[in-house]
Amino acid sequence: MSLTLTIDDRVQIEMFLDSVPDGRTRPEVVPVLRNAIANARVVDPSLVPADCVTMNSHVRLRYEESGESRIVRLAWSRQSRPVADVGESVEAVSILSPVGAALLGSRVGDVITWDAPAGRMRGTVLEVLYQPEAKGDPG
Repeated sequence: MSLTLTIDDRVQIEMFLDSVPDGRTRPEVVPVLRNAIANARVVDPSLVPADCVTMNSHVRLRYEESGESRIVRLAWSRQSRPVADVGESVEAVSILSPVGAALLGSRVGDVITWDAPAGRMRGTVLEVLYQPEAKGDPG
């Protein structure tokens, strides 16, 4: 899957990763993110496709193992607050988590995979409900 990032997200994520203290994340997440960023197609925020997951996007994600779908927001940390009301509960997913790292740059229809304590997980990006760039609200 080809990862698409905005130039703003790339710069902010690189600075964020440089500031993450040791032990704040699972050790395998930072190298995965750095590799993904290094190989990403980087675009101006005005050119990112509306169905692409960027930072602070709200996404309907179906967990393939259970069939359950949830709305998640790709956030800097799990404690971050939602930025838009989509009428349903929104769960913040940190970019430093395996599922957050897998969501970054994915698009509607993509099946993402990540390693969780329970084993390898798969999810399908069903819908991007809110993307800051599409609403003219980057950052």
